Amino acid sequence: MYAFIHIPKTAGTTLRSQLRDAFGPRHCDVKVPTRRRDTQTWVEPCDLRYLKKIYPVLSGICGHRVTCFSDLDRAAPEIRYFTFLRDPVRRFISNFHHAYRGRTDECTADDLAAYAADPANCNIQTRWLCGQNDAALAIGYLDARIGLVGLTERFDESLVLLNRWLGLPPPTRFGHALNRCRGTAPLRYTGDPALLAIITEANVLDLEVYHHASEICYPRQIEDYGEDRFAEDMACLRERPPPPRARG
Repeated sequence: MYAFIHIPKTAGTTLRSQLRDAFGPRHCDVKVPTRRRDTQTWVEPCDLRYLKKIYPVLSGICGHRVTCFSDLDRAAPEIRYFTFLRDPVRRFISNFHHAYRGRTDECTADDLAAYAADPANCNIQTRWLCGQNDAALAIGYLDARIGLVGLTERFDESLVLLNRWLGLPPPTRFGHALNRCRGTAPLRYTGDPALLAIITEANVLDLEVYHHASEICYPRQIEDYGEDRFAEDMACLRERPPPPRARG
């Protein structure tokens, strides 16, 4: 059984649609039950046991509250985890846009600073991997518990790696992302040293974790795949035209 740790704003919605297409009724998007959300943060073994009763041929789960540190293996000893990570600065900006969607007034530098000052908005990738603000622990989980880590910035490549890891045929290219934030706030972000410093400070642990994932984990996965085979499969993927954008 696979478990996709869906970290917010890492192209997880697009990936989730791929999993639904591939596994159909054997895939389940899971949340913490409403009656327990005030006291329970992550999906726990009891939730997975309940799902397995409803889905007797369950192949995998995904969700924003699926993690690798909540002992889900007690309910499914065969469970295998994977996740996608994104450049922390870009992920944070996207999350900021998402949080302020629907506002009629323009976002300001003060809005960004207030958003970054809330610990709930900081180092999200680290906390989704290990449950706390501990980059070393998150990196340890990447090495020991996460079977595959994709990178949003290298999405097509990551799909090739993932499909082989899941035992699926080669993927079809996506022509567009799902759940993309509409519009942008009138801020220069990375072009403004003061704003970039705010964003960097809010994601200092995520930057360390992402560096390990992109510089250590990801190259290792390509090496395990076989560099020549990987290059061939990527060439085949790029030759396929992306599907047309859905209307409506």
